[in-house]
Amino acid sequence: TYLQSINKIATVTTLEEWASVWNHSHPDLVGVGATFVVIHDQRILTWSLFRDAVLPEWEHPANANGITLTHRTSVDESDATRVWRDLVLEAIRGAFPDTLLGIQVTKKPARHTTFVRFDVWLSAKADPLAHRQTLRALCHLEFTEAPRSSAPPAAHVGRRVGVGRR
Repeated sequence: TYLQSINKIATVTTLEEWASVWNHSHPDLVGVGATFVVIHDQRILTWSLFRDAVLPEWEHPANANGITLTHRTSVDESDATRVWRDLVLEAIRGAFPDTLLGIQVTKKPARHTTFVRFDVWLSAKADPLAHRQTLRALCHLEFTEAPRSSAPPAAHVGRRVGVGRR
């Protein structure tokens, strides 16, 4: 099941704890050595960072009626790793308001390119415009509001490697 595919690797409370986890367990996000799960003949890799005990599923109470900001792109692999690292670092250091519940990056390699989707999960109380402006300033990417449904899209079905934040 979806919940069984989530593997929590750490809980961090400080930037130093995050750096230790990142430096000792974070594989190359999009490089040749990245580990994928194959679902319906698609290789999928998703990394997640979520606040407290929030799970990366829309049915979780903290995510109820929330907003997801998304940026989808075919991007150079080193750029995808850099953007993900920058998003995680800014989330850990507190650059986003408490309405940020989590962030994810999903990689799905295609025949000639790598498709990457960055998702920013916000609570129902979030100001999406303010978050989009922050994301634009931090990542130099445009994020759009993604529609929410009761079931996760196909890219959300796969192995999750998460780092919780208290």
